[in-house]
Amino acid sequence: MIKSYGLASILILASLFFGSVEAWSFAVVGILVVILFNIVLIKGRSLEGGGISLAGRSLYAAVLAFSCFVVIQMIPLPAFLIKIISPVQYSALDLLSIKGFSSISIYPYATLHAFVRMIIYIMLFMVAASLAGDRDAMFAFLKAIVIFGFLLSIFALVQKAAWNGKIYWFRELTHGGTPFGPFVNRNHFAGFMGMLVPFGLALGLHTRNRAKAFLYIFYSVIMSFALFYSLSRGGVLSLIVSASLFMAVIIVRSATTGTRVVAGIFVLLLMSYLLYFGISPLIERFAYTDISFNQRAGIWKAMLGVAHDFFVAGSGLGTFPDISPMYHPAGVNIYYDHAHNDYLEFFTDTGITGSVIFIAFIFVYFRNVLRSGWWNSRDFYFVLAGLVSIISIAVHSTVDFNLHIPSNAMLLSVIMGMVYGMASKTAQRYGSRQGGRRRLLSL
Repeated sequence: MIKSYGLASILILASLFFGSVEAWSFAVVGILVVILFNIVLIKGRSLEGGGISLAGRSLYAAVLAFSCFVVIQMIPLPAFLIKIISPVQYSALDLLSIKGFSSISIYPYATLHAFVRMIIYIMLFMVAASLAGDRDAMFAFLKAIVIFGFLLSIFALVQKAAWNGKIYWFRELTHGGTPFGPFVNRNHFAGFMGMLVPFGLALGLHTRNRAKAFLYIFYSVIMSFALFYSLSRGGVLSLIVSASLFMAVIIVRSATTGTRVVAGIFVLLLMSYLLYFGISPLIERFAYTDISFNQRAGIWKAMLGVAHDFFVAGSGLGTFPDISPMYHPAGVNIYYDHAHNDYLEFFTDTGITGSVIFIAFIFVYFRNVLRSGWWNSRDFYFVLAGLVSIISIAVHSTVDFNLHIPSNAMLLSVIMGMVYGMASKTAQRYGSRQGGRRRLLSL
């Protein structure tokens, strides 16, 4: 059970520590991740023994390739290579009379920091994937994280009702923000909660105990209430997309009356909330086009210039805060540390090279999962919950920077690892029934 409770504790602390956006909080959580990763290895059980198969070489090749690419971004390269890879950067260095070796990254320290975070996420992915090998441990983790999501939602609602301008009623906001719960930005609370809601539904649908089923559905409803109350437009849209997809798949795949009743109760309670408490705050929020939206659009347009100038290899992973002021459009006086679009920011940081490697990883990941036979597996509800959670944060990331919030990125890494582990175990069982004629995760 050390993996299940260890992972749950890490995610809980990461969110309670203000999303782990501060250096001290990420350091604490990062150390715990490294300790857990090493404990799993020291216990003598390889990480693949729990459900992640090293036969999926393409997945690991993509991870290794991207890691090597980031390292190359940081190391000093001869001037002639910089001229080929990044002509704009070479021109700037030449203008400053800087000769000799230089790195692709305009700020190697920021790239190193981002690289360390990436390693932490990879460790979480691997530990979570191995969790699928122990169903009791997996259920213990899911129950713990869903119950935490419910309690966090209650706290966020209470704090909002008794708001005194400080998180936890004592921590002042030093750089502004629109806090909700322990998060400085309500959008990040919504992103975190949007990934948990489907797992409450999955637990409710999976259990045969009617009382427990209603309890898990209740947890998901409260988490959804809190998400709506945060008034995060991206979060609300993401939840609607993911919940609708979840319900549609459930209805198509499961013809039992009980399953449809559970799904109907969730929808009915959400609609009752909107009708009772009023939908007008949400409508007003979506109708309100504030200055930040116009400025974001201006930043997105300006970042196309960065993408053009650093097309091959980007400006360096994690260097958006350093490169963006140079391309700010006229009239934008606000400092943006992120692009409010994770995909655009990733492209400016890594260029076409890093983006192609990342797309290859995503392609291999989903190919392995979808071809594993999960549709008819006993883990169907949980794989589906993981997939719609990934879709939820993917939709939200088009208008925000959830994946640059460590707590949210950690939760996504765990979900992706767990889904991959369950799919791998399903594929292994399916392959054994076929007499080993097909190995779905060997690409």
